[in-house]
Amino acid sequence: MSCRIICAAIALLALATGCAPSAPTAPAAAKTPATNAHTDHDHAHDHGDHEEPKTVAAGLAQLEKLCADVKAHLAAGDHEKADGPVHMVGHLLEDLGELVAKEKPAVEAEAKQALEAVFESFDKLDTVIHGADEEARKKLDYAEHAPAIEAALAKLKELTK
Repeated sequence: MSCRIICAAIALLALATGCAPSAPTAPAAAKTPATNAHTDHDHAHDHGDHEEPKTVAAGLAQLEKLCADVKAHLAAGDHEKADGPVHMVGHLLEDLGELVAKEKPAVEAEAKQALEAVFESFDKLDTVIHGADEEARKKLDYAEHAPAIEAALAKLKELTK
């Protein structure tokens, strides 16, 4: 199964049901899609190292920072450094889904669509970062995905103000 399908399924499940406390991470050889959505490649970062936001506003601020980090790393051609923030976005989107449900339940459905749009854009970035096509990786440009990401962020800000 491709990383894209697994990531999308986990993100949608997390947005729909929320996150439960995670069990300790299994050794790399024993990981399953349920414990690691990225089984088709190795990572040099820990998925448990992000600071969970306490409010939607704090989560959106973190998301904007991660977007800026990814943009800067990709502009510098440093795909390895971009990889960490790209994956952190996925975790943050899960957190934001939970926070919106708690703080602004009336806009949860619309916010979920915006969160999914951000996820789809970052999933495309991730696919290229980890893909076998070196030429595609060299040409990877955040600007191609920025309009969709920025529109979704603006929608989230509007819905949750």
